[in-house]
Amino acid sequence: MTQILNRNIFALTAILVFIYLIIRSITVPISHDEAATFFHYIQSNKFVPYYTLWDANNHFLNSLLVYPLYKIFGSDLFWLRLPNLILFPLYALFAYKLTTEIKSNLVQLPTSIALITAPFLIEFFAQSRGYGLSFAFLLGAIYYINAFIKSKSPRHQLLIWVFIALTVMANMSLMNTFLMILGGIFLLLLFKGKKNFSRSNWVVFVMFGLIPFVFATIYALDMKEMGLLYYGLGDGFVKVTVKSLFRFGFDTESMTLAWMATIIGLIASVSLIAAFARKHFNFANAGMIAAVFLLGNALGSILLNFMMDVNFPEDRIAIYFLPLFILTFGYFVDHVSTKYRKFKWTVVLLVAFPISMLAQLNLGYTLGWVIYPVSIDAYDYFNAEREKSDTPLIISGDRLLSMSWGYHNVRADIMGVPFAEDWRDTFHLSDYILCHPMNCVKTEADYDLVFEDESNMKIYKRKADLNLTPIFELDSTLYFNDDFEYHNILDTYNDTVIRNANILEVEIKVASPNIPLNTEIIITSSNPTNNKLYYDIVPLKWIQNSWDGQTLHFRRPVSLPAESERFVVYFWNIDKVQQEITVINVRLYHGEVVE
Repeated sequence: MTQILNRNIFALTAILVFIYLIIRSITVPISHDEAATFFHYIQSNKFVPYYTLWDANNHFLNSLLVYPLYKIFGSDLFWLRLPNLILFPLYALFAYKLTTEIKSNLVQLPTSIALITAPFLIEFFAQSRGYGLSFAFLLGAIYYINAFIKSKSPRHQLLIWVFIALTVMANMSLMNTFLMILGGIFLLLLFKGKKNFSRSNWVVFVMFGLIPFVFATIYALDMKEMGLLYYGLGDGFVKVTVKSLFRFGFDTESMTLAWMATIIGLIASVSLIAAFARKHFNFANAGMIAAVFLLGNALGSILLNFMMDVNFPEDRIAIYFLPLFILTFGYFVDHVSTKYRKFKWTVVLLVAFPISMLAQLNLGYTLGWVIYPVSIDAYDYFNAEREKSDTPLIISGDRLLSMSWGYHNVRADIMGVPFAEDWRDTFHLSDYILCHPMNCVKTEADYDLVFEDESNMKIYKRKADLNLTPIFELDSTLYFNDDFEYHNILDTYNDTVIRNANILEVEIKVASPNIPLNTEIIITSSNPTNNKLYYDIVPLKWIQNSWDGQTLHFRRPVSLPAESERFVVYFWNIDKVQQEITVINVRLYHGEVVE
């Protein structure tokens, strides 16, 4: 009866969490990483490794699944997040199955509940990233490894490779786990394989395990060579990896807790691995397998840092440690409590996960990007204000908001406004400022708070008018109709212009058959030795998905260093495609707030 009760409590919890994730997939504003994924890989339809932008942000499986939804249903966030969302039931199913070998019902329930309520982890099932997908497939791989150890069946081995391949396609940071599985199964086949399955198991191992691993390794090494394994820090596994999981999962930076969790994880994993060895590796459970992965990934991170100077994984890159730790700890408690019955009460520590989730429930932001959400409401408010103005309005903020703002330009399918990056010396020139209280510059003296959304993002409006003194204007209209890579629209060495210009105004008409149009307006200055001193971009694909003759008219603050000798504004036609551009006007102003 208790097992049935546990199953029903788990099922109810999973249903409630799934409903919560469905709502979050609709209400939570897009994050910077999601916007980067959208522009680099979804909108461009270029996500196949070696044939797209090289970056660790390319979660190939996520892009592969999202792209057809984008083409069919459009760029609404729900459709971009759907592949991860629909994998949560699979994750929950494996979370329950993997805990069924825990003998104590008292230990089994908190362990299974913790797996589906770890707050930082489950959020990724409502984001357009690869992490949610990878967690579901990782648990699937563990489940079939457990089955294969017992059965030595080629079918179970094949399912292992299917699930771990999908895991790595969604999240390359699990390559160490892939390597451990490869080594473990090789040893099992060598020393423990059943004779009647021997040949077919070796064929499956080579074709579906070894060969895919070689290709994945080559790709990972190429990324390392390009310096793309950049995320994280080199300050130590506990200080970087473990502490970051506490930071986002439990809102604490306590090194004491980080060390305690590390020691518990070490003791638990070593104990279960020792128990696995005592059974001569003929019998396993999910906890023993998770223990191997938990300890192996920790040691692998340390070795990679020591031997190849790879940073220790941090926050979202390290989040796969959470399900491994929960499984390891739950089975460890169950293992020890067979001798010391009262020890099973230590499983109460896992209750911290659902409690933390309840404490951090929200429908307005993600824990990894608390200060960078750009909501539809904030975007719509500014556009309503823009429609009331006869001149182009400037909105600015932290640079990590610009891609999310660009996503809304594309989603809204209207002629948007490029989001300007804050430069402290031009801060007062923006008509509106978008920011979170945690990183807002003090603006009360010059700006009024005019809007606040559910994400706690605020929009401020400048109190005083801005006096614009013209210092440059284009002599005549420019026209380009070609596939040239570069076209200058402003190129000046005029010292007076460079010293006084702090606002750029551009009005252009654009048409091209290419969708999206990968052309950028580059704003730059350089010194006498041609070193870049200032660099700003306005990607046209962040304004419109397609260009068929629309007019873009915007103003943008510029902050040219005093050492600048040359100031250039030009078009960069990155893909060298046919495009027709009419430059109606380019103006430079010196702006000053009216006292």
